[in-house]
Amino acid sequence: MYGSQGRGGNVSFSIPQLSDWHLLAAIKQYLGAGRLVPKFSDDGELGVGLVISNKPDLLGRVIPLLAGRSPLEKRLREFNDWAKEQFGLPYH
Repeated sequence: MYGSQGRGGNVSFSIPQLSDWHLLAAIKQYLGAGRLVPKFSDDGELGVGLVISNKPDLLGRVIPLLAGRSPLEKRLREFNDWAKEQFGLPYH
């Protein structure tokens, strides 16, 4: 999972996946948000990413779904820092 801020202050959230397009399509359908984008890995393997850049979708669907739910402490800290920096949300 990756959160970022692009040019012009656009915020986006991306879930990269190398092998399972169907999984990301199901997540996209479940969330009712985002777009599937072809991506290449560092070694040139074709994959896909689910990119969500609509702020209402991020605030209303993605953040409530993921807040506090990462089994990896590092990812949870990164997500919380991103949500706080981009949206001023009070995650610790």
